[in-house]
Amino acid sequence: MDQAASQIKLQMNTSRRRAADSEVNLGETARNALKLLFESTPAPEKRKELLAALGNTTDKKVMKKPKNTKAMRNKTVVHETLAISFNRHGEPTDSDQDILSQLLQRSDENVNTPHGLQDLLALGFDGRSILHVILDPTTYDEEEPFVFMFERLKPFIRFLIRLHPGLPTVTDSSMRTPLFAALSETETEPEDQALSQETKQKIVSYMCEASSGGLGSQSAIDSLRVVCGDRLARCHAAHVAIEIGVSIHEDVVKQLSLLPAKMDRGDSKDRCLEVLDGKGRSCLHIALTSPFSATKIAWAKILAKLQPQLLKSTYTSDNDNRKTSLTPLQHFSEQRNKDKQERKKTRGKTSKEADSMNAKLDSLEDFLKQQCLATFDNATCKSIMYTRSNVREISLAFEAEDPVSGESLKRQSQHYKLDTTIRTVQIPSRVSVTWEAADRDAYEQVRSWDCFGRTDLYLIFHWLKNRDTLPVKKVFEVMVDDFGDEKTLPHSDKAIVESLKDLQVEIWDWARLDIPTEVIYEAAGDHVKTVYLYCSGLKVVLEAWADRNGLARLRNLEKVYLETNQGLESMETMKAYVEKFKKDLPRTFKEVNKRELVEIRCDPIKPAQKKNSGTASAASKLKEESEQGFAEQDWLKCMDQFADIIEMLERDKKMTPIKVALIDDGVKSSYATLDDSIERGDSWVHQPNPSQRRSKHGYSQNYNTSAHGHGTVMAYYICRMCPGVRLYVAKLNPEPKHGDGSGRALVSFSIESTVEAIKWAVAEKVDIISMSWAIEEKELDYQTNRMGALRDAIKLAADNNILLFCANPDKGAGYPENKSYPKQLDTSRVFCIGAATQDGTRWEKIDVGDASCDYFLPGVELGFPVESSGARRVGEPPTVWETYNGSSLSCALAAGLAAMILHCAQVSGKNATEAEYTWLKSHGGMRNAFNSIHVTQNKWLPVRRVFGHPSLVNATTSTEATMKALREEVVNRFFMNMPRTQLGPEQSPGKLRTRPTLREDEIQ
Repeated sequence: MDQAASQIKLQMNTSRRRAADSEVNLGETARNALKLLFESTPAPEKRKELLAALGNTTDKKVMKKPKNTKAMRNKTVVHETLAISFNRHGEPTDSDQDILSQLLQRSDENVNTPHGLQDLLALGFDGRSILHVILDPTTYDEEEPFVFMFERLKPFIRFLIRLHPGLPTVTDSSMRTPLFAALSETETEPEDQALSQETKQKIVSYMCEASSGGLGSQSAIDSLRVVCGDRLARCHAAHVAIEIGVSIHEDVVKQLSLLPAKMDRGDSKDRCLEVLDGKGRSCLHIALTSPFSATKIAWAKILAKLQPQLLKSTYTSDNDNRKTSLTPLQHFSEQRNKDKQERKKTRGKTSKEADSMNAKLDSLEDFLKQQCLATFDNATCKSIMYTRSNVREISLAFEAEDPVSGESLKRQSQHYKLDTTIRTVQIPSRVSVTWEAADRDAYEQVRSWDCFGRTDLYLIFHWLKNRDTLPVKKVFEVMVDDFGDEKTLPHSDKAIVESLKDLQVEIWDWARLDIPTEVIYEAAGDHVKTVYLYCSGLKVVLEAWADRNGLARLRNLEKVYLETNQGLESMETMKAYVEKFKKDLPRTFKEVNKRELVEIRCDPIKPAQKKNSGTASAASKLKEESEQGFAEQDWLKCMDQFADIIEMLERDKKMTPIKVALIDDGVKSSYATLDDSIERGDSWVHQPNPSQRRSKHGYSQNYNTSAHGHGTVMAYYICRMCPGVRLYVAKLNPEPKHGDGSGRALVSFSIESTVEAIKWAVAEKVDIISMSWAIEEKELDYQTNRMGALRDAIKLAADNNILLFCANPDKGAGYPENKSYPKQLDTSRVFCIGAATQDGTRWEKIDVGDASCDYFLPGVELGFPVESSGARRVGEPPTVWETYNGSSLSCALAAGLAAMILHCAQVSGKNATEAEYTWLKSHGGMRNAFNSIHVTQNKWLPVRRVFGHPSLVNATTSTEATMKALREEVVNRFFMNMPRTQLGPEQSPGKLRTRPTLREDEIQ
């Protein structure tokens, strides 16, 4: 037994000696490897071998669960010992040679210890590298007092990264990089140690930035894009930096914006800054989350500038158990409200601090909106910039012949609420401006200029900059037709400068001939990036623009577009002038600004036009046309009288307004008093490429303009039927249609915009939707499922108890079957309305075999009062009328009639919340109401039998008697078989100006 024990003991001693010898050999190998790595430039394979001698295994996939826990702990002990040593004794001025000497000296002193330099780059416990340990504040827990001396540690970190550049990207068993772990460290218990925000900032700056003595480590930058953690905690270091308010240099962020995020299985298809964190937030959402700080604000600006597509990203917020999908700006609005509430509870920041932060947040909001407007089209901008509660308008457009005054602008602003930053102000020629008493201050200012040229458009821009609420601070693009003509002068230089000053215009298109650069510079300065110039043909003008003191003064100018008239010279001479301009301008601009212009484009020279003095103008011809008298149809007269009666009865009564969504081509809200009837509006007119130039006479995106006038006419008749109605105007995206050989442009609407408009109307909780158009059936629509989306939208509206009205397509004889939609998408819950003559006869454009019309209403030879630009007095009867034909008119009258039925039911005493009234609002209830008017066999509605009942019209002795007649002769019969209606003031007979009537296929 003694011999056996001795043998075992001898074997153990031998094993220990061999292990010790092995460790000595490993240590010696590590020492030599460390020397060679710093004293020579080994080849890649040799370098890999030398790093392996220092324990590097990071070229292989790190196992999440190390096999030898004790060995891993021992390696971590080596790392901790080194970190503590340099934290205590390191010097900020230490060179790499100093660090090398200290490591080699330490190795000599501990040559017989079990671990040394061979574990320098090894992975320790939990798969952590030495860099993880150095940046972990718990490493220094035993230091009394706790001090994390980053300045002392910096030389050691520099040494390690130069030794092994890939070290910052090494992940531990939780897939956390050293930077991610350092940024994520927080105090969970009072006694815990944590890195201060200032220290975290120093760490990131030192490792990632090349300036100010930083390492500029590409590996450290790459580590910021490594996605770490799992599920809800999943994010990368950039997410964490934004969250805790640590800044990263813009140059580094630029790199991250171009690089893909790094997942555990390789690069992601998404770029780093586009990846959502575990809560579903984008980097921009995080930057716009309270509590706010100057660093977060800086982050938000950099992110929006580098990756504006982030402004479209969405995050699902869960507030009050309601999930809402929010874009960054929508989220920002919600967070600002939350921040205000928190400050009220905690009484945190002083008033001065709060005001300062609010000013910075206001500036940030303006900046983000400007990024949206510079990147996306109007419809997209509105969908991502606002919520339903804070929606604003982002463009202002007028139409030719628009009468404009301070009062009209004020009325328009009741529903058309502009934001402080808007994309476009578009003013065509012949806009007629009137100065009123309320505009006296601006008028006196204009008079003091004593200009011979025009000054009247100053009223519009003065109003924009001095509105009572939310003055406009920035306009991206100004488009003004100011060429003038024989009767009208263009605007003076002074008027242009004063109009646009302080609006920070970037795209300048004030179309006036020979406008001096000085005017552009004084009005917009360095904000201008694009200019449109118009030359009369004078050589001196082109030379002045191309001079060093010309356009070269506009430091941020990028694009120049020139339109030149032939003027007094020959075409050959003018071509030479323009070619010289194209050659001189780039040269002088580069000399002054040390960079090149992006684009210079010159349109073909416009040849001079010889005037024919013997030809009368089109305008004068119009005035000489014979005009015949015009008499209103009895159907409309009856409803006008009824509306007067309702207006008298409803005084001092509080009622729920009837909300009608008009889905059409927009409404010229300045017409008559339509501004007073519009509650809200939206537009789905899309511009595929926001940077692409729009025509000055193109289809406006504003809902308060109507390119073809169709929606304006419909709005007029709806409001005439029910003057108290609240209009919700939805402007659809136009689609071209093939012509019919007449030479007239035909317009239809996209199904996609129609779907969005109906959904919007449902969200606005309207009572009625009026669609005075019909879309022809196309096989392609079914193949692409466009009809499925429209059918779903119609169903959604009907399910929400909204009354739906559409028009017959008026295709004419030979088309007995109506296959158009929306009628065919839900025949039982969409009213199809057809046009009839004033005696109730079906219009000739509707085939006698077409049974799709539910009712016929007036739609032939209806008068529409024309506003003259010379008319100024409110309420003055129109002197000129136009006539219109078509079922679209009948549809508008039917929608207005339904609105009046609901309204007069309330006037008679019915409560909008009662079950009876709710039934009346339903499709079946309204059908019974229409039927109770005694619908004739041909489905004509003879309204005088009900709304012109003698007992109602003659009940003039007292309000009580009139109310009794209303209930007994009108409302009660609607509730036996159901509802009632309302009318507008009687129009004085005027004169009729003949014009071609609009065919329904022309305005669909």
